Amino acid sequence: MNVHEDAIFCAEQINVPLDLPEILKSFTKSVIRENPEDIIAFAAQYFEHMANDLQEMELPLDNVIDLYRKLLEEDPDRTYTLPRDIIASHAGEFGFVETAAELFSHEQDPAEMDYRKFIVLLISYFKLNILGAIEPFFDIFAEDESSLLTVSEFVVLTGFLLREMQDSDDILEEIKDALNADGEDANERKISFEEFAELPVSDKLR
Repeated sequence: MNVHEDAIFCAEQINVPLDLPEILKSFTKSVIRENPEDIIAFAAQYFEHMANDLQEMELPLDNVIDLYRKLLEEDPDRTYTLPRDIIASHAGEFGFVETAAELFSHEQDPAEMDYRKFIVLLISYFKLNILGAIEPFFDIFAEDESSLLTVSEFVVLTGFLLREMQDSDDILEEIKDALNADGEDANERKISFEEFAELPVSDKLR
């Protein structure tokens, strides 16, 4: 490494990956829980297992789509909110029992949840980065086979995904600005994943 070329002189040069704080928080909890004698060796094993788990996980997209449709059937008025026991019951039908329990353990409201948020967080368990988690949105949440979402829908869903990430509000504002650059109504304009992935702001989510 060339110390002169790689030196950091100002905060603007630092680009913190959005998922880094969450990864470090989980690792820190594991260290405190296990209290290993050799933290370096523990860290090597921890992150090796994490990498292997991520490589082996593949999003069962058809199951997630069917689960979302089941939840929509439970919500004819489209409030997008359901009791947790209903969400958990249907999640179990499609093999997501353990994941549902893990997701619910991080939520404050013990009774109800926006099931779109549940689906978004479920997707995130199977993806290596945020952009990868965003891509299935267009197959799952689109109202027809066009695989298009309105800008307003997309922003809501992405907001669920970014909720605990560092600088998430700033990133979300950048996304809104990029998608509303032409001034078109966010409730009317529809976008594809390919269109979003071409925007410079998407590079921060890779």
